[in-house]
Amino acid sequence: GGGGGGLRRSYSSPNIAKMLESPGRNLKQGFQVPVPKFDRLQKPSTIVKRDFAGVWGTTDQPGLTGLRNLGNTCYMNSILQCVSNTLPLVQYFVSDKYSEDINEHSSTRGQVAHEFAALLRSLWSNAYKSIIPTDIKATVGRFKAEFSGRDQQDSHEFACKLLEWLHDDTNLIQNPSKMPEIDTTTISESEACKKFWTAFISRNQSIIVQLFYGLTKQTTMCLNCRAKSVKFQEFYNLNLFIPIVNTRTSLRDCLKNYVKENSSSSTSALFASVV
Repeated sequence: GGGGGGLRRSYSSPNIAKMLESPGRNLKQGFQVPVPKFDRLQKPSTIVKRDFAGVWGTTDQPGLTGLRNLGNTCYMNSILQCVSNTLPLVQYFVSDKYSEDINEHSSTRGQVAHEFAALLRSLWSNAYKSIIPTDIKATVGRFKAEFSGRDQQDSHEFACKLLEWLHDDTNLIQNPSKMPEIDTTTISESEACKKFWTAFISRNQSIIVQLFYGLTKQTTMCLNCRAKSVKFQEFYNLNLFIPIVNTRTSLRDCLKNYVKENSSSSTSALFASVV
């Protein structure tokens, strides 16, 4: 018979469409991602033919197009969808602003950035229910063999490499020099921190740095003489330990655990902090 009891199936878990309707996430009221537009008067010197094998049909809102697997490639699709919902990044690539910053001297010569932009344009065109990310998978597979096949891989590793490639492809400093050693023994910690970050930014200027990068400070102190050394390090991801407890653990709890004091031996202690 009719069945179903009036129930509606949700094709995402959690329901992203409902999340987008919540305050602060409604695209109509907040951050706007431009609808991809194409100027047919500008003829590219090289025409790249792509086939996303899209299933035609509109979604409730732009950005909700699904990605179909190519074998066991959910590790890749999950990260692509996460990054696709970083709205400032989407605007940068969909608006074609990224093309002004392409670094032809990067390891991929801008190819990952171009394929990522093409993927985002399809995901945000509101023209498909789902697509297959064949071209970007083939491109990343050329630069890292582990991603060339259809076997399951590590999502975290893919996320790190994707952000690394996108940074290199859009870094305004085309041939950055090696980071200098910062002597933290002769200047204050605040001055050393500023000096390190200034040196890093002078070599790394991309949308990825603006959105994802931060700075950590690691302090090692001798428990006997109280002498200490300080080391600064940039980061674009943090490996957070999830404690095994019977109660719910929040992201804030994981961050507190990350920066707590640790004794590496009976004579020294290690402190970490996010600057």
